[in-house]
Amino acid sequence: MFTGLIQDVGEVVQLRGDRNGVRLRMRTRIDLSHVSLGDSIAVDGVCLTVVGVFGDCWDADASHETMRRTNLGERRVGDVVHLESALRVGDPIGGHWVLGHVDCVAKLVQRLSVGNAWDLTYELPAEYSPYIVEKGSIAVDGTSLTVNTCGPGHFGVTVIPHTGSRTHILKRHVGSAANIETDILGKYVVASFQRFQSNPSGGITMAMLGKNGYL
Repeated sequence: MFTGLIQDVGEVVQLRGDRNGVRLRMRTRIDLSHVSLGDSIAVDGVCLTVVGVFGDCWDADASHETMRRTNLGERRVGDVVHLESALRVGDPIGGHWVLGHVDCVAKLVQRLSVGNAWDLTYELPAEYSPYIVEKGSIAVDGTSLTVNTCGPGHFGVTVIPHTGSRTHILKRHVGSAANIETDILGKYVVASFQRFQSNPSGGITMAMLGKNGYL
C-alpha cells in the first residue's frame, strides 16, 4: 500500500531480460538500510518486490504481465523513475490509497502552462473512465493527483510547482505514456452497483449487503 507521494526520483542503472520479463536495478537516495528482501517499493506507480540491495541500488523483477500492463517496458538505462516505499503503520497518508496495481497506460496529449502551474490532459481506454470523477484522486506514474476534468476516454490534472520539482511528470513530452491507477474506492462502488443492476429485483437486503461484503 502506498500514498502517492513520491519519495525519490531514482535512476535505472541496469536492465536484464526482455518484454517477457525483466530485472531492473535502480539507484536511489532512499535509505535502503531498513529495506529487506521481499519489501515493496513502487516504481512509477508499479508495486515491485525488492529482490536485492546493493549499497544505494536495489533490484526488482517485472513479470510479463507487468510489462504488458505498464510502461516499464519502455524504460532504458539512464531513465528516471518515481520511487515510493510501502506505507508502514503510523505513517501519514498525505495523498490517497494507492495499491501499486496499474490499471492501464494513458497518453499525455496536452500540456498547458497556466499561471504558476501546468494543466495536463491524458487519453486512456474509455473502459476505465467510470472510475474517474472530477475532484477525485488518480495516480499518474505513482503520483497522487486531483482530477480536474474528465470524460469518456480522457482526464485532466494540474501540477503545481512543488510536485513538478519533486517528480519527472513535467519532463515527459506530449505523446509519452504514463501508468494510471484509478481510485480503488471508485472501483468497489462501480463493481457493487453493477452487481446490484444484475439483480435489481432483489433490492437492498441484509443478504445482499452480506453477499457484497458490506457486513
